[in-house]
Amino acid sequence: MSADTCDVRVQSSPEPQERHSSSPPCKGSQRCISIHANVDAASSGLMELVHGQVHATSHGISQNISMRAPQGSCGVVYDAVMELHIREDHPEHPNRIKELSSRLEREGLLGKCTRLTPKLATDEELLKCHSKAHIDRVDGLYSNAITTEGRRAEQVGDAFIISEDIYCNRHTSMAARSAAGCCVQAVHAVMAGQVRTAFAIVRPPGHHAESQELMGFCFFNNVAVAAHAALEQPGMERVLILDWDIHHGNGTQQIFQEDPRVLVVSLHRRDGNFYPQGCGYANEVGKGPGRGFNVNVPWTSKGMGDADYLAAFDLLLDPIITQFNPQLVLISAGFDAVDGDFLGRCHVSPPALLP
Repeated sequence: MSADTCDVRVQSSPEPQERHSSSPPCKGSQRCISIHANVDAASSGLMELVHGQVHATSHGISQNISMRAPQGSCGVVYDAVMELHIREDHPEHPNRIKELSSRLEREGLLGKCTRLTPKLATDEELLKCHSKAHIDRVDGLYSNAITTEGRRAEQVGDAFIISEDIYCNRHTSMAARSAAGCCVQAVHAVMAGQVRTAFAIVRPPGHHAESQELMGFCFFNNVAVAAHAALEQPGMERVLILDWDIHHGNGTQQIFQEDPRVLVVSLHRRDGNFYPQGCGYANEVGKGPGRGFNVNVPWTSKGMGDADYLAAFDLLLDPIITQFNPQLVLISAGFDAVDGDFLGRCHVSPPALLP
């Protein structure tokens, strides 16, 4: 079962010749937006953004897309509404973002950032990724608490248990809309040149949510909603979604599997019964016009470390990404591949993901 929150970075890509080998595409001259859970890795990530280690260039779209923003400026978006989605003794809980926000405040990082205004995702924004029936189901989940098997859901305190990995309370729909809406706000702020980079701290997570399925703690696919918001902008034709969460982003893959405008790249464990099962294999490359625009790097065991990830980028992903030449990069950056995560059981260091 996935315990990830989503860390989404939105970045303008550098020209191909500016890329560095042996490194993820968030290095060099780019704009960035993040959303996440692992506190140490998240703090390291925001430190890089605040101090201008990840920059912005306008590339392929409006030439002043980032030049209006102050050098090194970083936006942060957070909404306390997301803390209201809660079930006692459940691993997907508000402390995942509350602790992160408090840590960043204590370290003085938030004071160096531009606070972006949160918002709830609209039906129009959600319908780019999800069916009307799915949106209605999430909105009515608490008032009509039916399990995925069609039975009346068990109530625990104020929460209903919808499935093994989904619960809801009276605030769940609003929290899920806030998570997606905050990602949209981060994208808009970066693309408008209000900030050069952005960091979105959100939950519930999103990358397991498919167009008509809620699963893996996820209700709406936050990064997919953000990608579609970017694609609505004039001149935006190529978006990269990089998902380095240790669990496969099945929802993101499903939503964009026939869309050649979006290159979806996922590095994840695909061994035994690791969640989610039955997807994330290397031969899943997209369908129809989207064939060739989905790339999975499925680790066949636990224990992967820095050398494995850097080799994957250097030998496989960097040439693919360079050829795709994205105008914008969104990173679903759950940090459960980082050393010490009790579910991921891998040994990646934060600098390997956030050089």
